[in-house]
Amino acid sequence: METAINYWWVMPILILLLILVGWIIRRNITDEKDFEKELNRSEIKRRKHIDDDGDAS
Repeated sequence: METAINYWWVMPILILLLILVGWIIRRNITDEKDFEKELNRSEIKRRKHIDDDGDAS
């Protein structure tokens, strides 16, 4: 018994899967860049240090 592959259903599904993988990769790259920017901004902020006298400088 032979099973015929219905290419009319397989091809659109493969195309949609490729589009989904491309979208996920692109989203990951942009999220990584945003995370790096946010991390760099948090490192640049100056924090107030309290001296022994209790004065904030």
